[in-house]
Amino acid sequence: MRPSPPATRLSPAVRRLIAASATSATGSGLVMPLTLIYLHQVRGIPLGTTGLLLAVPGVVGLIAVPAAGTLMDLVGARQVIAVALLCTAISQAALAFTSSAGWAAPVLLVSGIGSSPTFAAFSTLLASISAGAEQQRGFAMNFTVLNAGVGLGALLSGMVVNVHHPMTFQVMFLANAAVTLVAVALVRTVPAPASGGGSKAGPTGDEGSAGEEGPAGDAGPAGDAGPAGEARRRPAGYRQVVADPMLRQMMVLALLLAIVGYGALDSGMPAYASVVAGVSARVIALSLSVNTVAIVGVQLLMLRVLRGRRRTTALGALGLVWCAAWLLFGASALPSAHGARVAMVLAFNAIFGVGETLMAPSLTPLLNTLAPDEVRGRANAMTSGMYSVTFVVMPPIVTGFVAAGLGGLWIVLEAVGCFGVTAWVLRLRRGLTLEQDVGDAAPGAEPA
Repeated sequence: MRPSPPATRLSPAVRRLIAASATSATGSGLVMPLTLIYLHQVRGIPLGTTGLLLAVPGVVGLIAVPAAGTLMDLVGARQVIAVALLCTAISQAALAFTSSAGWAAPVLLVSGIGSSPTFAAFSTLLASISAGAEQQRGFAMNFTVLNAGVGLGALLSGMVVNVHHPMTFQVMFLANAAVTLVAVALVRTVPAPASGGGSKAGPTGDEGSAGEEGPAGDAGPAGDAGPAGEARRRPAGYRQVVADPMLRQMMVLALLLAIVGYGALDSGMPAYASVVAGVSARVIALSLSVNTVAIVGVQLLMLRVLRGRRRTTALGALGLVWCAAWLLFGASALPSAHGARVAMVLAFNAIFGVGETLMAPSLTPLLNTLAPDEVRGRANAMTSGMYSVTFVVMPPIVTGFVAAGLGGLWIVLEAVGCFGVTAWVLRLRRGLTLEQDVGDAAPGAEPA
């Protein structure tokens, strides 16, 4: 049996950033599965209108995320995170007092400004202060504690909220705002990278001569004219990201994963579970806790299994795992016994979480391996933008399918999309070197 490379300790800066991410996630967990239920069942906004309202943050993200990507490369990801979290806190406090669709729309607009660039900014800053094996472990650990925070928040909200008492939902939104402000304070303790949003190391984790670059961005004191030097002299911009064929394939992969992943889970899971499967709001909140328990319990083991292996192996398996999860979720509407439907909804979220543990140490580290330093923030923003697109289109699509009695057809489409993820990963893999696919190029790494 091939031994795994030794684990890498995380630096204090990385640990503080992960703590900020976990704190923010705890607040998000208080409200994440409840916004649709709050607007529809508590405030009485029709389901179709609610679906359109939940698309507002995604529409905003189509503008906010690209702008944030440019800002990350210019002023740094830490500043972008702080402003985004402040917007989130303001919107959550306002959402607690929202009582109509007319008031919810501008509040969710501000929410989109805050929430849309947060993932890309955290990913960029984490990539900027870590490298190599530490970076892969950092992304996996961040994903683990992030989901632990979401699970804790969802567990607390599941014990408190009651659709017959609007104040229980208001307390959760206000608590999220307060916790988000704590996360802002923690982010400010993370030292800013020496060079804006760029990584302190190259794709393979080498320090190289980054500290010796001249003002014009020449590589090393001698101003090497090789491929690396030419890449650094190219003007940074989204055009550079789009022109890279491997980064284009990564954007397509991110879009596919968003369609069958979080874009569908965010609005589709509570809509299908509450309307078609007929489970309560508390069960939906509990199912999110089950999801995070599965992630926290499996992620470190999965990180050990994946260490030294190709990232595309994990991403290809992810499509198959999520396919099985969606089919099980679709079947939750079939049993006549309420307990069986509840069990299947909970099992869906657990299996979905296992799939997420395959993605965390694979997708974003691979993207940051392929992205040049000068456009790292933009590359992460474009990936996050793929999720913004699905957060725009998925809520009205899912609620439309469910409202029309076609929830089962939607589930089948999600399962087919999961097969599409695996097929695209196999195509992407052919263009990667072993070093790019594995990341740390550890001895005994999985062969091509």
